[in-house]
Amino acid sequence: MGLWLVSTAANSWVQRFARAVEAAEEEATQQSAEDIDVDRPAANSFKGLSPRRQHASQLMAHEWMTEVPHDLASNWYVACRPDGQRCLVVATGGKTTSRLRNGALLHTFPSALPSGSPTAQSTAQGPTVLDCIFQDATRTYWVLDAITWNGYVLADCNAECRLDFWVQAKLAEMQHLAGTMPFHAVPFTPCTKDGLQAAHSGAVPFERDGCLFLHRQGLYTIGSSPLALVWKDAQCSRYLLDTAADGLVPQQQQLTLKWQIDGTVATEDDPPVTLGRMPSSFGQSLGRKARPGLLLKFALGPGGIIFSDGIPTGADISFTGPANQRRGRADSFSKTLFQHLARTQPLLLNHLLAALEHQPAEEEGTHGCH
Repeated sequence: MGLWLVSTAANSWVQRFARAVEAAEEEATQQSAEDIDVDRPAANSFKGLSPRRQHASQLMAHEWMTEVPHDLASNWYVACRPDGQRCLVVATGGKTTSRLRNGALLHTFPSALPSGSPTAQSTAQGPTVLDCIFQDATRTYWVLDAITWNGYVLADCNAECRLDFWVQAKLAEMQHLAGTMPFHAVPFTPCTKDGLQAAHSGAVPFERDGCLFLHRQGLYTIGSSPLALVWKDAQCSRYLLDTAADGLVPQQQQLTLKWQIDGTVATEDDPPVTLGRMPSSFGQSLGRKARPGLLLKFALGPGGIIFSDGIPTGADISFTGPANQRRGRADSFSKTLFQHLARTQPLLLNHLLAALEHQPAEEEGTHGCH
């Protein structure tokens, strides 16, 4: 379905949009000098400078579970996902730096990670790079995954190897070491019925925000991965439905899409999923600020998402204004679909448990670290 511009106060939102873009560009310029180059998490690739978005792009984007994987019982791990700020932690050169998903600096501090402090640097062989969630209430980093450990690149190792033989084991070895803020491993278990129920509602030492699923053979890939999934319901997360800035759930689902040079608006996926088209007057009204990648806000109407032969071809969306450009990314299609289904036909815990009951369990000795 085609898109249309909001007819009221059109000139005012164009001016506000231009100012928002300028502010985001100025902030990116000011912070670029302090950005660490993590072009690829290899042992010798942490020198030089890069834009903050280049830094943020190193995190693996978890897709949202909209249907149950056929091998959930045999090939997946599950964990309770902590509520907090997703961040990339880099320990190198005797200091530890954490950055949010949009590349903004979160903390710089000494840690007990290899290369994470002057003391740790003296015996380290290379950098350590971790995928974490920072929980401010306890000042704790919960480690979801490991990309590099002490110079050893783990991104090309399967999840079973990264979780069992590196994250769990290595963090356990360093628990006696002092650090400004502690690091703890998020406990992953095989996705059995008991494992799923424990992740969903079992006792955990943090505020929970849904469940995270990792495929045993999945690698740590930059960008979106169908082998890393997020799922939640109202019992295991306070944020089943996205909330507005005031903390309230809007009546209509809100989504953020990026404007493309051909006038269409699309998700952040690679390749992007196009959900609509802006009128030609949109680009003309913005002038020189009309560049690909501008983030726009939309409301999803009652027509929902349009499919043709199982492929998304559009959506009943109306333009509501400019998005915050500092967020750096549009929504993924899996998030958009998950939020839509959560309002209409949610994937329930009982659906997951029923699938686990009917799927064959993992076979002993069929997995390993490679």
